[in-house]
This record gives sequence, structure tokens and C-alpha cells, in this order.
Amino acid sequence: LNFVKGGKGVIGIHAATDNFYNWPEAAEMMGGVFDGHPWNAGGTWAFKIDDPKHAIMPAFEGKGFKISDEIYRIKPMKLRENARVLMSLDISDPATSQVEGLRPGEADYPVSWVRTFGKGRVFYCSLGHNHPLLWNRMILQHYLDGIQFALGDLAADTTPLPWKPDTSRLESLLSSCTAYEYGQDRIPLTELYDYIKASYGSPDALKQIEKSLVKFLQSNATLAAKQFVCKQLSIIGTEQSVPVLAGMVKNPDTADMARYALERISFPAADKALLQALNQTDGNVKIGIINTLGQRRAESAVAPLGQLISDGNTPADIALAAVIALGKIGGEPAAAILAKAIPAAAENQRMALYDAYLRCGDDLVAAKKNARALEIYKQMFAEDYPPAIRIAAFKGMVFADAKNAENIILNALRTEQPDIQTVANELVREVPGLNIKTMAAALPDLPEAGQVQLLASLADRGDGAAKESVVKATNSDLESVRLAALTTLAKVGDAGSVSVLSEAAAVRKGAEQQTARDSLYTLSGPDIDKEILAQIPKTDVKIAVELIKSIEKRGIKSASDLLQKTATHSDPEIQMESWKTLKTAAGPDDMAKLTELLIQIKDARLRSEAVKTASAVALKIPNENQRAAAVLAAYPSVKDSSVKASLLELLGRIQADSGLPVLREALKSDQADLQIAAIRALGEWPNAKPLA
Repeated sequence: LNFVKGGKGVIGIHAATDNFYNWPEAAEMMGGVFDGHPWNAGGTWAFKIDDPKHAIMPAFEGKGFKISDEIYRIKPMKLRENARVLMSLDISDPATSQVEGLRPGEADYPVSWVRTFGKGRVFYCSLGHNHPLLWNRMILQHYLDGIQFALGDLAADTTPLPWKPDTSRLESLLSSCTAYEYGQDRIPLTELYDYIKASYGSPDALKQIEKSLVKFLQSNATLAAKQFVCKQLSIIGTEQSVPVLAGMVKNPDTADMARYALERISFPAADKALLQALNQTDGNVKIGIINTLGQRRAESAVAPLGQLISDGNTPADIALAAVIALGKIGGEPAAAILAKAIPAAAENQRMALYDAYLRCGDDLVAAKKNARALEIYKQMFAEDYPPAIRIAAFKGMVFADAKNAENIILNALRTEQPDIQTVANELVREVPGLNIKTMAAALPDLPEAGQVQLLASLADRGDGAAKESVVKATNSDLESVRLAALTTLAKVGDAGSVSVLSEAAAVRKGAEQQTARDSLYTLSGPDIDKEILAQIPKTDVKIAVELIKSIEKRGIKSASDLLQKTATHSDPEIQMESWKTLKTAAGPDDMAKLTELLIQIKDARLRSEAVKTASAVALKIPNENQRAAAVLAAYPSVKDSSVKASLLELLGRIQADSGLPVLREALKSDQADLQIAAIRALGEWPNAKPLA
């Protein structure tokens, strides 16, 4: 890329575009990538000269030609925008346009082009699959000229040329759509759509297409066909479509399809045409025009719509449509009209008026006219308005008065109106920039339900600024608040919260204890695991037990050494929990040490738990023959028969064949407990080796 950009050239022949699929910059340099070849090597295809007088095209003498070759369809990458296309397939030729695999509506198939890339030059031609082309003087001359251009030896214009659509093809497609009716095969419509879509990159082509579509609307085509054409004009239409669409919008049969197009044509002429039609229509057609003016946010329609609202003779449905449209248009003039209409509004128009008036407030906020918007929201927050309107007004107040947002929300949290409280809590979650520390500090001032709701909102917000107030709430006189605070601490807490949660898990009962445990297990942030391990040796027994339990739940990987120490703690509960947790915390390298610790245990219940742990750890050893090694090494030196029996049980759980000789020998012991342990171990063996 740098080579070409720096002033050199690149020459692409045939499969040079069947390339660069994972290098988009290089693909764009070439103009695109291979997208199939419906025109295969055995056929003869027609070509047209896009630029007959170009310096690289004299070999063709300005005349199209036919030749046999494999022709690429290119997936263009800004090709027509960046390159000067010199030659392309001639789709007017029946054989060329009727090949299998041709996509409906496609009409532009460039074959040869040049472009400037940085300071360098690109030449590409897709001809070159069939060997006889290399003896074709015309093709060789074209390649020679293109190569000389790329080398910098031949000056040539690289200015992109706009693509001109095949007018006859367009007229043919439109003609095939003329009789279309709803429910019929849509292939003609699809082909027309694809043809138009292929022209999106060419303003000149779209202008010609639009002219043909407008003419089609004036024909005797079916309403279904005209509706489809109106949809296309909604995408490509300009002010040249407006006069015909303006005439159609007055006709009940075509009004909806014309409005669909006009609604999306951004030119001011569309507003003017709709306003003219407003005074020349009635009923549903008039309502439709009003709706379209609202969707277009046509400021020029504000005064005429206001007149419809204030005129006592306006039918109710038309006046209602005008109200809704003014809300969509927004702005101060529309707000003033709606404000004046509210006091005298009919019952069936009030909600629409309120909603439209609030929409104007939202529009004013977007325009940074917050003071006026705040007046609207405060007015609509009065208690004599419906709940839904008050809720929307309350939200508006918060966003319009960002500096005072905390106070507005806090006052709403303190209210005894549940619907407003609920929305206030939603805003605690959503509104950016809130002082969460201030919000959380208000917890004790709220009623019970309000505290629970706010704690849930603070949890969802996950802002650590709330931590101090949430910790205080864990000691509330109200159980529901304590539970909510313990839950929230998992989301807003940090390493300093470990002691709060572990203590609650140790001393609370029932749901509070379980909630504290769950929060301890899910508490996130840096240094949480490190803090848990640091506290275990220096806290009291019950708290230490809870912290040890959390090791497994949290999946702390670095706890094995500490647990091996606490496994010999003076407190039996800590010993027991340590051995249970070592099942997951210890690894294969710890097996020898665990066996050593197991041998030292005096309490039978604890030793039984240690056997379960040691067997679980042994099974983590990848090599099956090594799993029993630590136990077999320790067994001969053990004197206590109860300990020896535990080791035999451990061998039975490990089930490594290397343990079979020791178990067979134990069957001959004169100590019944060792015989029983060996029998049980062999009885659990996974194969028939102990059967004899």
C-alpha cells in the first residue's frame, strides 16, 4: 500500500480481485473483490466501452465487442466513487443478460478501470482467463496501455465517471410492474427495487430514475404498483416528485401512499404541498395530512394546526389529530398553543393535550431551553392531573433541572405516593451524575418500603459512594431494611465490607444469615479475596468459620497453605470447615502434606472428613499410578490401628492398583478393624482384581 501511495503503480489482471478478503484496505485499492462469475469461460459475452476517448481505450476504436472469457462480477468497494470505469458488460445483449445466476435488478458490471491511489496509479482488467486472449491484438493493446499507465509512462485521466442507468432496462422493468395487484408474484417489484438500489451511489442516475417513477405515477398503473413506486420515492425522492405526490395526496385512493413518500422527502417543498392540501381536504384524508405534518415536524404547520384546535367548528377527530401533531412538532410556539387549549379542552381531548404539551417540554430540553421546559413539567406535576401525566412530568423535571435532580428525587422518595416513589427509584438507577452519597444518606428519613426500594436502586446502580449508608442500614431496626442492605452491600461494598458481612453471617439467624453469606460469596472488587484470607487467623471462631466457607464459594485458589494451618487449629469447628474447604482449595502437590496432617488427627469424625478430602485431592493427580504414592509411603510407619484403618479407607477411595498389595496384606492382620477396613475398601474396587 505504501509503495503505491508513494507514487508507484499496481497492475491487476483477472484474479487480482479474487484476493484480499482479509485485507480490506488492499481490496478497496483494487476496487473490490470477486463475487462470482455467472459469465463462464465457455460463453461469449458482450462488452460496452464506458469511456471511448480515454487514453487507455484506443484499441477498441469506441466500439463494443464480444469475446469468450470468464467474466468476474465484482463486489465493489467505493469503485464508482474512486475509479474511472473504462469498460463493462453490455447487459442489453440477451446472452449476457440472461445467464443463470444473474441477480435481479443488477445492471452494472465493470470490467476494466483505472484510479489514483495516494500519489500512485492502479490499473485493473478482469479479462484473461482463456488462453486465446493472449493472441488477441485488441486485448493485448489494452493491457499494454494500462500497464504503461500504471508504470507512469502514459498519462491518463482517473476522474471517476458517474454511472448512467440503462434507460431501456428501467422502462422495461416499470412496464412489467404496471398490472401488479396485491397477492401476485412480487418478482417484477423485486427486480425494479434491485435496479434502483444498484444506482444508490450515483446521484445523476437516481435523478433519471426518479423522473421515470414520477411519470409512472401518472399512468394507468394499478394502485398496488403505484404504492410500491411511492415507497421507492420515499427513499430517493426529491422536490421533483412533490408536485405529482401533492396531487395524489388529495385523492382518498392514493392519499396514504403519497403521504408515505412525502413524509420522508426532506425538501421544504413537501411541507408547502401538504399545507396547501390541508385546506382542500377533509375527513380521514385531512387527518392523514395532519399526521404527516407532525411526523415531519413541520414548523410552518404550527399556526394552521393551532387554528384547527381553536376553531369550535373543527370536527373532534381532526382537532385531536392537530393536538397530537403539535406535540410531535414541539417548540415554544406549539407549547403556547397547547397551553392555551388545555383549560377549555373537551374530556376526550385532555389526555392527548397533556401528552402533547409534555412532548413540547421534552423538545425544549433537547433545544437547551430548560427553564421553559421546567415550567411545563411543574405545571403538569400538579395533583389534579392524571397519574401517568404526573409521572412523565416528574421525570421531565429531573432531566430539565439537573443541578437540583437529587432534591427532586429525594422529595419524591419521601412522598406517600407509591407510583411517584417507584419512578423516583428508577431514576436513582438511571440518571447520570447523581450524588449517590447524598441519595444514600437519606435512607433513615424514608418509610420502610421507601428504604427497601432505594436500597434495591442503589444495588443496581453499583456505586461505592453509597457504601457507608448501606453499612449503617444493615443494623436497622427493621428486618426488611436489614435484608435489603445486606443484599445491596454485595454490589456497593469493597474489601472493607468483608468484616461486616462475615460478622452478620456468623451472628444473624435465618434469612439474614443466608443473605449475608450470599453477599460475602458474591462481593466483587480488588483485594476481596486477599482480605478474607488475612482476617481468618485474627478473628473469632464463628467469623473465621464463615470466612473459610466463603473460600470454596468464591473459588479462591491461593488458600491451601492457610487452610492446612487452620486444619490443626484448636477449635474443632474451624478444623472441620478447613478440611471440607481443602477439597477444592488443595491441589496434587499438597497430597503428601494432607496425608501427614490426616495421620495426626485424633478425632474419628474429623479424620473421616479428612479421608474424604484427601481422596478428592488425590483424584486430581493426572497419573493414576501416582495417586496413592503419599499414602503408601506413610502407611508402614503408622502405629495407631484406627489411623491405619483410615488410610486403608483412603486407599479404597483412591482405587489405584498400587494400593492393592497393602489392602491384601491387611486382610491377614490379626486386628479386626484393619480387616474390616480392607474388606470395605476392596468391596468398592472398580474392577474384578480383588475378587479372588
